[in-house]
Amino acid sequence: MKWIKYLFLSLLIVAIVFLVAGYFMVTRKMTPPPNYLHVSDNSDGIPITWWQDESSEIAALLLPIRVPGVKKTLYMQFDLGSPSTLFYRRTLNDLKSHLPSLNFELDSTNYLFNFSFEMEKITVNATKFRMIDYGSLINWKDSTSLNIIGTIGSDLIEKKVTLLDFISDTCYFGTLRTDTDIYESLDDFSFNYRWVFLPAVIDGKKRKLWYDTGTSGFELLTSKTQWKNMSKRGATPVSNDVNSWGNAIKTHTIAADGTIRFGKTNVKLNSVTYVEGHSFLQEVIARATGMGGMIGNKIFMNKQVLIDGKSRKFGVFDHDDGH
Repeated sequence: MKWIKYLFLSLLIVAIVFLVAGYFMVTRKMTPPPNYLHVSDNSDGIPITWWQDESSEIAALLLPIRVPGVKKTLYMQFDLGSPSTLFYRRTLNDLKSHLPSLNFELDSTNYLFNFSFEMEKITVNATKFRMIDYGSLINWKDSTSLNIIGTIGSDLIEKKVTLLDFISDTCYFGTLRTDTDIYESLDDFSFNYRWVFLPAVIDGKKRKLWYDTGTSGFELLTSKTQWKNMSKRGATPVSNDVNSWGNAIKTHTIAADGTIRFGKTNVKLNSVTYVEGHSFLQEVIARATGMGGMIGNKIFMNKQVLIDGKSRKFGVFDHDDGH
């Protein structure tokens, strides 16, 4: 029965080849491009503006920016789920058509060349930014409209010390921190693939949670099985269609009664969510990174989150940390 052994060996080799190819495919998919950002050394606090939709009053975290030559205040979403800062082609086309004298190159490529913007005293520029076919036309008549032209990714925090102050709704971006007591209380976090993975403890079990500020209106996103286990008895789930880069995904959120511990700080867990129809690639990525769930900004309301991208340290605080 040697042919059975040869068949088994052949199938084993094919399986190994597919696994290795799949590993390299996923690794390539997750590996971010180089960090092209040039960020000024200035430090400043940037006010947070919350985008609201039918699902949440804090559906997206927006930061006001200024583009040289544009009098109108524009906005970018602060999304740590995006490893690179990028811009929306449709919105930039509208901006350029109204202000043709703007000094940046916008062509048929997927990149925006020689562009810069300011956040209060901080200047951000790059020789090229990636563009995606996304965005809306600018509302030129309404001075209060929230015109979003792009996404600020985690490449920014790689070059800054970031404090997300959800007590005063301010983002603080700096360069150095001299408060030794604060630094001694910080914990290590993983920044693999330029994604922020925070160590945490849920129900006595250690987890590695992906902090994605782009999933702003959710506390904890997890698997359907964990969702059922963590839901509050008798609670009724609420389902919503949520926009994710132009694609509608269905979320199911239910009340919970738990605690997530980050370092020495306990954070109340009031709800859990699962997303319907996760792709196979998303499952593979979750397994490859060891991700035990995803958290959004909602879990940190009335808290402060300090992220030092250089030293890979973070902390969660209930009070003003004295920045």
